[in-house]
Amino acid sequence: MKITNIDIIPVAFKEPPLRNSTGVHEEYAVRNLVKLTSECGAVGYGETLGGTEVYSGLEHFKKVLLGQDPANIERAKLLMHGAAPNVFSAYEVAMLDLTGKILGISVSELLGGRVRDEVTVSGYLFYHYADENYNENLSTESMVKEAKYWFDKHGFTTLKVKGGVLEPAEEIETIRGLRAAFPEAKLRLDPNQIWSLTTAVQVGRALADDLEYLEDPVNGIEGMARLRQLIRLPLATNMCVTEFDHIPASVRANAVDVILLDHHHWGGLWASKHLAVICNTLGLDVSMHSNSHLDISMAAMLHLAATIPNLIYASDTHYIWVNESDSLLSTGKLQIKDGKMDVPTSPGLGIDIDGEKVATLHANFEQHPIESRDDITEMRQRNCSWLPIKPRW
Repeated sequence: MKITNIDIIPVAFKEPPLRNSTGVHEEYAVRNLVKLTSECGAVGYGETLGGTEVYSGLEHFKKVLLGQDPANIERAKLLMHGAAPNVFSAYEVAMLDLTGKILGISVSELLGGRVRDEVTVSGYLFYHYADENYNENLSTESMVKEAKYWFDKHGFTTLKVKGGVLEPAEEIETIRGLRAAFPEAKLRLDPNQIWSLTTAVQVGRALADDLEYLEDPVNGIEGMARLRQLIRLPLATNMCVTEFDHIPASVRANAVDVILLDHHHWGGLWASKHLAVICNTLGLDVSMHSNSHLDISMAAMLHLAATIPNLIYASDTHYIWVNESDSLLSTGKLQIKDGKMDVPTSPGLGIDIDGEKVATLHANFEQHPIESRDDITEMRQRNCSWLPIKPRW
């Protein structure tokens, strides 16, 4: 097996104006796709973050991977020494997809085999402005109403709120409103490090009986460690422990309870599996982080989640916010039923990419060539006096 051709394809797809602590999502989200073709004509796909910097990194390493065996991940890692994790991860997923298709086995089998055939996912809820598809959601009442819509559609048993948007007291009321509406659901709140320690203590104590965990309420390992001593809620992170080198300091400080896997940021599917083993050894739990993504990343996340025994929490995903018309799959979007997604069993990632749909989203990118995500500028276009203050409360 040899890789004979590599295409890097930037794409753009519509997003609602979703709010977060740094601002608001732009009208289009961008991703970079990797398409590998083998000498036998088989094709493998990977997906990663969008933007010029990532695209340049993907282009830079094309020359060292041409002619290589897609099954030899470790050799590729050596040849790509110095590559950013989000660059290597896209190539690794594409290599695994290609290898699986050639050998006739799924990516999860290549990763050691599935321990589950379906993956529980969370309903990822955002405050947001109105657009052509959604009414404005900037209150407890509207959040509960929208949560009921997603619950009726997908049967989620875990709901996550992207916080750090409204006054902390209002976000407390949002969680309490969701608890009243969904008494059996597991709830999460993620304010993306926008609170001071004092505010985080107040919120953490107020919601001690309502949340499954509180994600990144304050900045840094030291801040999380101090907070953990003052509240009894588990603390999760995808912001203060984002590299393997961060783990020793986090453990010494007793800073977090849950580390969120993300193969895009941790350097691929195998690296994420290694992270899960380390966490298990250290008595830490693991969950799964998400960012705006398309079907290729969704499939890769499902295969990864299927192979990790100690992934005991529902996995986050932005996938519900992707329009059906922006799916890359010939069969349409992957389905969520009863809060779960089936792990594809066909060879490779187990999804059928429609080349015409890829071309359409690439044409979108050419019309909207976003160099990097910029929630701050987009927010200032709506509110010129808005500033990215941290901590805000």
